[in-house]
Amino acid sequence: MFQFFVSRKTDPKTMLKKVLGDYNLPSFPDVVLKTLEKTRDPNASSDVIAQILAKDPGLTVRVLRTVNSAAFSPIQKVENLTQAISLLGMSSLESLVLSMGVSKTLPNDAVGGFNPKLFWQGSARRAYIAKALSQHLHPQKNMESFTAGLLQDMALPFLVKRKTEAYDKFLKSWESGERSLHEMEKETFGWDHAEVATWMCWEWKLPESLASAIGGHNQPEENGEHERPAAVFLVSFIKNSNDNPGAEHLIEAAREKYGLEPGMLKALVEESFEQAEELVNIIGH
Repeated sequence: MFQFFVSRKTDPKTMLKKVLGDYNLPSFPDVVLKTLEKTRDPNASSDVIAQILAKDPGLTVRVLRTVNSAAFSPIQKVENLTQAISLLGMSSLESLVLSMGVSKTLPNDAVGGFNPKLFWQGSARRAYIAKALSQHLHPQKNMESFTAGLLQDMALPFLVKRKTEAYDKFLKSWESGERSLHEMEKETFGWDHAEVATWMCWEWKLPESLASAIGGHNQPEENGEHERPAAVFLVSFIKNSNDNPGAEHLIEAAREKYGLEPGMLKALVEESFEQAEELVNIIGH
């Protein structure tokens, strides 16, 4: 049990049942869980991790595509997993594999007002902006910010399937800029998608630090055992919309709260939006 569930006297299994009813979350990919376990083992070699990853051909292809992408710009094409793992490093590999595991597990159906392509586009934008912002705010949380930015809304595809009518209204109001999504959820249900995502993290045995970062992404960072990266809060202003992506609100919040220069932020956002397109293609959406 995650420590912050204990302190809040929350049973994630009971809460997931309450929210999802008789719908059971799909199992998290076994290859991904085994890979994550090895990336946290200081004695595990790149060869051992490569042997585990190789059992999932689709994941292997995506890792190699990522390493050979513009984001890494290798001098020579990387053609095997051992090379790819050495180039990425364990932190980046963990973030990448975890992100791809979640992307394989989430529903990808267009239901009501939910557009899967825009969902993943928005998720990828948040990931790259969070990673870039972390260089200015907390460099040591670079990849944690990327992963939490990408996955902070991962509960939405499930919630849309189970509560289509309500979320059809919520998403339209949120994406148009009328109201914040988590406020509408709290008013209607007493919980929000960020909380549901933490319960999913527990069910899938994902890191507690990630669950904490995702769970509080709608509020500024807090100090504690699992301090939330400031970048993860800032990217929560980015919506799954091309007409109203929310970048201006992020820039204003970053200027007011952290003193970041608007011109730099605008360039950072534009570059991150471009990088996001490539990530969406790599993870298969």
